[in-house]
Amino acid sequence: METTTTKVLHDERGEPVDREILKSARSPLKNQRPLNYATGTLFGVFLLFLFIVIKDAWLSDDAYISLRTVDNLLHGYGLTWNIDERVQTYTHPLWFFLLAGANLLERNVYFSTLILSLTVTVAAVLLLVFRLAPSLKMALVALAAMTASKAFIDYSTSGLENPLTHLLIVVFALLYFRHHDTKRYVLWMSLLGCAMILNRMDTVLLFLPTLAWTFWQHRSWRTLRAMVLSFIPFLLWEVFSLFYYGFLFPNTAYAKLNTGVPGNELFAQGVGYLVSSFTFDPVLFLVIAAGILFVLVRRDWKSLPLLLGMLLYLVYTVKVGGDFMAGRFLTPPMLIAIILLMRNLPENTVFVSATISVLLLIGVLVPNSRIYAVNVDTIHGDLIDARGVADERLWYLDHTGLLNYTRTDDLSNPPSTYANVHALPDKVDELLAVGRFGYKYGPKEHVLDTVGLGDPLLARLPAIQQHWRIGHFLRAIPDGYVQTLQTGQNHITDKNLAEYYTHLHNVTSGKLFSWSRLADIWNLNIGTYNHLLPQAKPQ
Repeated sequence: METTTTKVLHDERGEPVDREILKSARSPLKNQRPLNYATGTLFGVFLLFLFIVIKDAWLSDDAYISLRTVDNLLHGYGLTWNIDERVQTYTHPLWFFLLAGANLLERNVYFSTLILSLTVTVAAVLLLVFRLAPSLKMALVALAAMTASKAFIDYSTSGLENPLTHLLIVVFALLYFRHHDTKRYVLWMSLLGCAMILNRMDTVLLFLPTLAWTFWQHRSWRTLRAMVLSFIPFLLWEVFSLFYYGFLFPNTAYAKLNTGVPGNELFAQGVGYLVSSFTFDPVLFLVIAAGILFVLVRRDWKSLPLLLGMLLYLVYTVKVGGDFMAGRFLTPPMLIAIILLMRNLPENTVFVSATISVLLLIGVLVPNSRIYAVNVDTIHGDLIDARGVADERLWYLDHTGLLNYTRTDDLSNPPSTYANVHALPDKVDELLAVGRFGYKYGPKEHVLDTVGLGDPLLARLPAIQQHWRIGHFLRAIPDGYVQTLQTGQNHITDKNLAEYYTHLHNVTSGKLFSWSRLADIWNLNIGTYNHLLPQAKPQ
């Protein structure tokens, strides 16, 4: 007599799962009825979200730092900030090359950047609500949270890398939760980790525990090989960066992490950044706190690696002092918290309705809400708080907001010509907020960034300890340095610093294939010349 056996499937908690339910779960909203009503409701709320994002679309000053390099690249001057030296001022190679591609297709840099940001944001949100959300109710909760969050709305555009970070998080979570039985699952997970680290190095912390857990689950030499191979693009970029720029990390990393500011002060500033950001956007705090709480209460062990990644990233953010843009660094952990909430919130209709109502109510009542239109004349309170953390979008609303596109200081295209540009600049400008002005001045002017983001020497000098704002660590300009930049001859009066600059200048401006340059790259990276630099003076 022939017998058949049926394999019983179990979920991550060990409970048996019906096969039909499993099929439905792979495309959560596909089998809900009535389908047209569900789809129509979601699209209606999504269009509201999209309307608010477009209404509040803007570009940050920091975005123009990258766009100046994009412009130099497309005009044949390489990946440079000032065309007379090779300095990496962008922290997001993957996003940078997307910006370059978008600007190549549409030469109006303002619109090309906004269109790219909006396209990536739309892709991320549609994948989240139509593929990752387990039900219509949870999709609506996710949309309500994103719509109510000032930070998420602000950094869905801005020209910074946040939209691509959001998209990578959604795809990573979709693969992890719904397609873990996919062929080459480990390879795809690792490739997404590689893409994340290329998009912004520190955000890979969000994926790190999940990648470690994936390796442990599939541990073998084959898995290790797949993971190593998937990170080859990042290794190739690092080789290129070391050869072309002379260093493994962006110049901004040296400017912000090599300040001489005591660690305890940065930690206190980091805690203050969380407080400022949660005050600026209470939805951030509610969503992140609820995401942590519900994972622990529901014992959703499958979500634990992503939760640990979120916490690891938050600890890192506090350690480095946070940022001066309120909420900017917190939209990635917020998005992960939304994904965790969708898995763990009760499906009770009353509870879900109350959650959506509370989120939207907070979004409406919070000062300078993004849900309703904000006129510059109706802005409440100071835009920079006592900790130096700013409502960055409102600060630049008059200049780079989409609704103010007819502004007088139009930066859609660089006003300066690239004709007859020489190796030495026509002028050296000392600037603090270098983005928009640096882009506007064009290649003929050498922009000396007084906080060191775009200057290789200042980035390696200690900050002025009495006057620092997070992300803006002022440096004293060495005597003779401006004349050095103007003439191409070393006029720095401090003999030790002059010697250090000679080696540094050889790396950033010397012939790429010079043996002396390669030797200086080696010596600078292992710290051979560090004794020539001044040390931070105790306060």
